[in-house]
Amino acid sequence: MSKKNNNLPTGRGVFMNSDHFVDWLKAESAKSSAAALARALSVSPQAVSKWLNSEVKTISPKTIEALAKYRQEPLANTYRWLDLPMPKNASDPVDVERLKKRQDELERRLDEAMDLLESINVRMHGGFMRPSPLALFIQDQLYKAGYDLRDRQGYRQFMEMCSMSLDGDQVAVQRIISQLMGAAPIERRDYSYLSTVLMPILGRDWNTHYLMEQAINLEKDYGSF
Repeated sequence: MSKKNNNLPTGRGVFMNSDHFVDWLKAESAKSSAAALARALSVSPQAVSKWLNSEVKTISPKTIEALAKYRQEPLANTYRWLDLPMPKNASDPVDVERLKKRQDELERRLDEAMDLLESINVRMHGGFMRPSPLALFIQDQLYKAGYDLRDRQGYRQFMEMCSMSLDGDQVAVQRIISQLMGAAPIERRDYSYLSTVLMPILGRDWNTHYLMEQAINLEKDYGSF
């Protein structure tokens, strides 16, 4: 008696691993329902039923893409899991989404960088290249904490602390440095960044609310630059 072939033909002369696939379908269907799984994979409930009963003879590239997205894994991994060769022109939906998020993040940072450059340019041509009262106050407190921004080593150490606190967001780091040195104004939206950087150095009191209070009080005493 010949051994039963547990692999299902895909219609292209290659075979997917039905053991893995059917076992996975059973497990996923048990979590909710076969109908819910069908919706997630953009196929009919009848298709899922036929897969479960090993009646299906084909699986489309589009369904494999949906499967990869559902499993949250690279498309190549799904093809390997099914024992199928991945077509050269196949696009990975998981990677596309990741790249889109990365692109959006880069565009956001670029916008922030352009805003910063524009602000610096305005202040340079307007003769306003000096720190605000709040920036001077922060510089003074950093100096007392051992971070002298006028000294190369202190400046470098503070840059490293900024980068660590802001998860390597160099645009935000440069913005903070520019503000403290007077090249750009400290705006309301920047208090969150500042507090994230300053609290590990100066203490938990240096939250957003505290910075806003200091800015208001200092502006009353010294005016705005």
